[in-house]
Amino acid sequence: MQVMTRQNAKVALIVVVLVGGYLYMNRADDRAKVAAANRTHIDKSYAMTVCEEEARRKAAWPETVDFSLVRDLRIRTHDNGRTTITSTFTATNAYGVPSRHGIRCLFDRDALIESTLFPA
Repeated sequence: MQVMTRQNAKVALIVVVLVGGYLYMNRADDRAKVAAANRTHIDKSYAMTVCEEEARRKAAWPETVDFSLVRDLRIRTHDNGRTTITSTFTATNAYGVPSRHGIRCLFDRDALIESTLFPA
């Protein structure tokens, strides 16, 4: 029969802590990989259409809104599944003069979260 000494107890405790920490870290890494694989972003063409509609909805004269879809369009996907679309457009102001504006739309995986208009 083996007698448990204080020195043996410390070694066993250290091994358990190290092994437990190692296994826990592996499980966390696996969970992060699975979460990253399951992360999806909103369809870019759908998001662009929704962002254009949002600009028209916020404009004083929606029929005058004209987007620059090639030159000033920026689409950025984020690691958390969100997507940001930034673009510029021209719209007629109250005096009938065309002016440039920008819009930034933030999307979750399936819907618009917020939109911001700014002078371009």
